[in-house]
Amino acid sequence: MLKEAFSIALLTLPGVPTAQETRCDARTFHEMHQCAVARHRQAEADHERAYREAAARLEPSSREKLRKAQEAWARYRAAHCDFESSKSAGRREYAVVRLRCMAELTEARTAVLSLRVPLP
Repeated sequence: MLKEAFSIALLTLPGVPTAQETRCDARTFHEMHQCAVARHRQAEADHERAYREAAARLEPSSREKLRKAQEAWARYRAAHCDFESSKSAGRREYAVVRLRCMAELTEARTAVLSLRVPLP
């Protein structure tokens, strides 16, 4: 249910890649890796923009709370993706699995930042 809500939110956000835009028709491992890197980079750029915009709309005390929440979220994302990718540890697909996980969680966080932080 939560994943569906994030998917719907992602589809409605300007600048956030849709599933079709981030889908890759890679046929080789190298192409899959390139796609995962590109998706992760795009997710990070969109996320950084959403975070800056969200922080700019807040009062200083709320901005500090957002900063702390963001730091906690970054730790969670790293730990969760460590867990998710651990199934492929030592295999060549490890980096692709980890990058996809990082991108998915980053896209979801971008949706939260864009939807939850009040507009002025």
